[in-house]
Amino acid sequence: MARGVGFVGLGLMGLPMAKNLLKAGFQLQVCNRSQKPVEELAQAGAVRTSSPGEAARGAQVVVVMVADGPQVEDVVLGNEGILEGLQPGATLIIMSSIEPMVVRNLAGPVASRGAKLLDAPVTRGVQAAIDGTLAIMVGGDIDALEGCRDVLQAMGTDIIHCGDIGAGEIVKLANNYMALCNTVIACEAVALAVKAGVKADKVVEVVGAGSGNSYALQHRFKDRILKGDFNTGFYLHLAIKDLGIALNTARQLTVPVPAGAACHEAFQAEAARAGAREDFLEFAR
Repeated sequence: MARGVGFVGLGLMGLPMAKNLLKAGFQLQVCNRSQKPVEELAQAGAVRTSSPGEAARGAQVVVVMVADGPQVEDVVLGNEGILEGLQPGATLIIMSSIEPMVVRNLAGPVASRGAKLLDAPVTRGVQAAIDGTLAIMVGGDIDALEGCRDVLQAMGTDIIHCGDIGAGEIVKLANNYMALCNTVIACEAVALAVKAGVKADKVVEVVGAGSGNSYALQHRFKDRILKGDFNTGFYLHLAIKDLGIALNTARQLTVPVPAGAACHEAFQAEAARAGAREDFLEFAR
C-alpha cells in the first residue's frame, strides 16, 4: 500500500512538487488557501482537505511549502494546524525557505507529538520543481531523512544532508545570498560595459570564459536576459525576503555583510519602482 503524504502550500513551487508525488504513487492529501490548485490535484487523484491538520491526519510524511516563517508557524501551530493531526512516528518536512530559528522552535512541539522534524528547502527554481530535479538541502536527524528519502526523491535529484535541524535553511540562505548578489553584480557590470560601447552578448561571451563567470551570468543573462526573457518565476518580494533572512541572521551572529545589505536595498528600490510582485530580473531592465 502506498504511503500517505500530506502537502500544505500549493503555490508556484508547491503545486508541481505535489504533482510529482502523485506521479510517484504516493497517496496525497492536500491543503491550500486558494482552491484552484487543490481542485487540479483532486482531479488527478489527491484528496482535498479543509485544514492543515486534516491534511496531516493519517499521513506518514507531511510537507509544508508555504511562503515565509509566519505562514509556517500558522499552518503548523495555529488553529486546526498540522500539529493537531500529526501522528506519532510521522515526519514533518518544512521545505519553505525561512529563518533557521523558526524551524528550530518547531522541534519541541513536533517531538511532543512523537513525530520527527526535518527542514529541507530547495533550489534550482520552478522548472526544476516541474521536472522533479530540485536540489534539496536537509537539516535534521539522518535516520529521519533516510526514512522519507523516497518522498524527497520524487521531487529532487540531489538530496544533501547538511547537519542538525536548521542547517538546511542556513545553507539555503547562503545559496540565495550568493545567487541574488551575483545577479545584481552581473547586471551592473554588463550595464557598465554596454554604456561604454560594448555589446551585451560580447561581454557575456568573454567574461563567461574568464574569472568573472557565474551562474548569474550564464543562466540569467545568456539564457534569459539576452533573449528578452525576464520571467524566472522568482519575484522581487521573495528576493527581498530571502536577503532579509540572511541579513537578520548575520546581524544575530555579528557577521558583517555589506554587499548583501547593498543588494537588499537595490531590490527594495526596484520593488518600489516596478512592484514587489514583479519578477526579480526586472532589476536588469
